[in-house]
Amino acid sequence: DPVHRAIGLSHSGWRGTVGRMGSVTLEKMRREFGTKPEDVLCAIGPSICKNCYEVSADVAEEFQREFAGREQEILFEKGDGKYLLDLWKANEIVLTQAGVLKQHLATAAAIPSFCSPTGQAGGSGGIWLPCWGLDWENNRNPGLQTARICL
Repeated sequence: DPVHRAIGLSHSGWRGTVGRMGSVTLEKMRREFGTKPEDVLCAIGPSICKNCYEVSADVAEEFQREFAGREQEILFEKGDGKYLLDLWKANEIVLTQAGVLKQHLATAAAIPSFCSPTGQAGGSGGIWLPCWGLDWENNRNPGLQTARICL
């Protein structure tokens, strides 16, 4: 949130996505910092992509219930009770329904410098946090850019 100089960071695997962790994080930021979803810049990822994330029918059913009417955008049936799941798209839906503007969203696929979370494919194994050129000054250490973080 560049307006309130605040950062929210949350992990959202399949359970967190069904539980709408992105929306929960935005609500916490609203309470703590006065954040408005339309001001927030969001990055989704790094995480497993839709071409690789295979889930069973019971997990797919959770997404079909929670994302009724949009499940065809995030679930792709493979047969034998297996599905491919697009967590990036599911989290995009969560965030835009919570008020984040679509033009303020980016995924790991759209940002080539995202690293691999497991250290594979040349990644560092770390988590990369984009801050899109926000110019925040730390009063105690001039020149050091900082922000408040909501975890």
